Amino acid sequence: MATATEERHAGEMKRALLDVDRERGNAGKLQKEIEQLRHEIAGRADVHRQEVLERQQQIDALRQRSGELEGRVAQLLEQREQQTRGLDEARQRLEAATAKRAPGTRTAQRTPAKSKPSKAAT
Repeated sequence: MATATEERHAGEMKRALLDVDRERGNAGKLQKEIEQLRHEIAGRADVHRQEVLERQQQIDALRQRSGELEGRVAQLLEQREQQTRGLDEARQRLEAATAKRAPGTRTAQRTPAKSKPSKAAT
């Protein structure tokens, strides 16, 4: 009986050692997989950081361009306002000059052509 118990004990020890070896192998595989995933994630993070940096640079360039265009729009609006004021002043001077000449001076106006007598009148 002792030998049967010893054999059973030896068999259990052998199975336990095989289980430990199998778990060590699985742990090694999992550790390699974890390292590979960490490497992939680090690579993806680097790519993502680069893309974010590029997008930020694009945003900065677009903001710069937007500011330039807003400045140009302000200049054009001011220029339009000045031209409008100049036209208004010129119109007022023209109207004033026309108003001064109209009552006192006669300008060369076309006189209506004398109409020919109609055939009905003859």
